[in-house]
Amino acid sequence: MKHSIIKKIIIALLIVAGVLLILFVSREIAVRFFGYKPPAISESQQKKAKQVEVSLDAGENYKHVVTDQYIYFVNVDKVTVCDSSGKQKAEIAIVTSEPVVKSNGKYVIVGDVGGNNVYLLNGTDLKNTIVTKGALVDVSVNASGYCVLVTQGDMHKRDVTVYNTKGEEQFVWNSGSLFVLSASVADNNKNIIISTLDTQEGKMKSVLSFYNISAADPIATEEYENELIAAVEIRGTYVFCVGDSKACVYRVSGEKTAEIPYNGKTLITYKTSNANIVMAFSESALTGKRYDIESYNTAGKQIGTYELDYKIDYIDFAQDTIAISRGRLINTVDLSGREKKLIDPGIDIDSLSFIGGVSTAVGFTANGAYIFKIT
Repeated sequence: MKHSIIKKIIIALLIVAGVLLILFVSREIAVRFFGYKPPAISESQQKKAKQVEVSLDAGENYKHVVTDQYIYFVNVDKVTVCDSSGKQKAEIAIVTSEPVVKSNGKYVIVGDVGGNNVYLLNGTDLKNTIVTKGALVDVSVNASGYCVLVTQGDMHKRDVTVYNTKGEEQFVWNSGSLFVLSASVADNNKNIIISTLDTQEGKMKSVLSFYNISAADPIATEEYENELIAAVEIRGTYVFCVGDSKACVYRVSGEKTAEIPYNGKTLITYKTSNANIVMAFSESALTGKRYDIESYNTAGKQIGTYELDYKIDYIDFAQDTIAISRGRLINTVDLSGREKKLIDPGIDIDSLSFIGGVSTAVGFTANGAYIFKIT
């Protein structure tokens, strides 16, 4: 009798183990081959969002950036500056018809695409105004306040000019037969990287040129056949070069440290830091579109990945936290792909930026902005 009971218990345990094994194998097959996404965090944390106290003109189209301490709203005729607590601190008059705005460190640069006016801001102060000779194409600024301006030259040529914080020319480069895609200056104010497109002889290739500000000839060059390297970002001592089928990482001296292929996936957006690049991708699966977030270090090693089955509208990251849009909610994961929190700010957000670290974020809407806690 006793042996019969033990035998039945053993058989029952074996059946349970077999069922669990079948469920596990079925789940793995669904994930790997049919695009199934395991359930994520289901309960969201309500976060009270504080509206930024900013006076914006109704019907105007605003662009925005943040620094560690300030939020900037830019339209054609002014820059409105708010602090990290959401209070308006300054309003700076500008003259543009199509403003472009970028930030780095404590500096913000605003340029008039197709025009000639460029404005350098630090906090609530207008540090300098530059008037270009040629029509402005693009701008960038480093953490030291050095500005890089890409302007139209003769015919189809473009010029790249680097200015210091006083508006004095430090470096001038003419593209010749090449088409300038992107240009940046390192935080050391010495190294300059320019991405150009060469379409001579009926072929397309991107050319990366690494310059020292004191020399006319490049210290290094790299060519990519049938690749469009449209974005070049310098973070610290590393250069992140983002193309249409791969991303590459270099030191500012021209030494290549990584090449990250997209493996057929479509790049949606990306963010960089001194040590990492985080990229959002989409790809087609049997069940429809799939999305994933991948993070890499400057050596090209994948730190983590996070798969999801909902559309990505925006991402941002600070330190070890990535914020991802999830409809009206915000999903946060760490760089290794581990889920942290699902946040409900109670408002519809078009884009998001961390401000002053990883604990606070600014959510931008069609009519303004809101500040709320992430951690």
